[in-house]
Amino acid sequence: MNRTTIYSRTLLCLLSFTLVSTPLVVDLIPQAEARAGRGSSMGSRGSRTYSAPSYTRTAPSGGQSMQRSMTRPPSTPTPSRPAPTSGGFNNTGPANRPAPPAQQPSAAGNFTRGLVGGAVGAAAYNMLAGGHKESNAQAPTNGQTQQQPENSNNQQQVARQDNNSFGGSLLFRLIAIGLVVWLVMRYLRRRRQNNSGNQGMNMGMNNNTMRQQPAQAQPTQQSNIQLSQDDYLAFQQRLLEVQEAWNRQDLGSLQKITTPEMLAYFNEQLTDLSSQGLHNSTSNVQFIEGDLSEAWAEGNREYATVAMRYSLIDITTDNTGRVVEGNPNQPITITELWTFVRAANNKWWLLSAIQQTN
Repeated sequence: MNRTTIYSRTLLCLLSFTLVSTPLVVDLIPQAEARAGRGSSMGSRGSRTYSAPSYTRTAPSGGQSMQRSMTRPPSTPTPSRPAPTSGGFNNTGPANRPAPPAQQPSAAGNFTRGLVGGAVGAAAYNMLAGGHKESNAQAPTNGQTQQQPENSNNQQQVARQDNNSFGGSLLFRLIAIGLVVWLVMRYLRRRRQNNSGNQGMNMGMNNNTMRQQPAQAQPTQQSNIQLSQDDYLAFQQRLLEVQEAWNRQDLGSLQKITTPEMLAYFNEQLTDLSSQGLHNSTSNVQFIEGDLSEAWAEGNREYATVAMRYSLIDITTDNTGRVVEGNPNQPITITELWTFVRAANNKWWLLSAIQQTN
């Protein structure tokens, strides 16, 4: 093999390596995500902010959920489920069955209980006291031999008088004790009812407040709308205008074509880049294709979400002009879902949301 053949093969190998490695090197250069929106999903779509847009031919995989939005997420309380009759962890068996509510005693029941309690106590006292007297009266002492019949009759008459007087005082004591017990129970019951009434009033106020909160977030009536060809041309024009104003960092121009929420997000992103000593440049923006995802009306506003595919050169440079992200010679293709909003009696569309595709 001569020297010329060796040189030719070596040159051919180097040329082949150059052709193969060039695309690999280009692919290693990271694509910029610093265009308007910086590749995030943000903004508002009215009542459909947190619902996925409809699939389209341009965006067949749908859109991502909102990462940032000033629209408050809808409250979705979980409905209460009835406990199963048998089986399962929620089974209300003997150990888990709730205790039945305690019954409130009535006033008549309290008085009867007090009267019976007093009678039982008085009867016990009477038995003890009477038995003691009777045993004292009947038990003879060692020094006595016999009692005269007259003395016995006198003692029996005295005992009857004592029993009659004690029976009258016993009835009076029963009535007094029952009345005192009834008054005490009535006082305690009224106090318990007042406490439960105050708690019920507080719980009622809290429940009314909780019931009023979901009433403020009632769903808005929606209706589909038809768009004209002028509307689709306006969407394409907004795409070019937003990227151009972003490239110039022109917040005044962005204010005319975006909602205040989107303007605040763009201002925050530009400020973040500037604080890092970076500048994002977008150029050669070309609209490729797009189609409608959703178009609807809410109250006095109309919304339209469209899927748009476009290409642009997106690079980020530092203060010295050195490219730190993106390729200035190779455009990238982007597919996003843009939502626009306008007043029902106006034809001027404003950008209200940007969502990335899945």
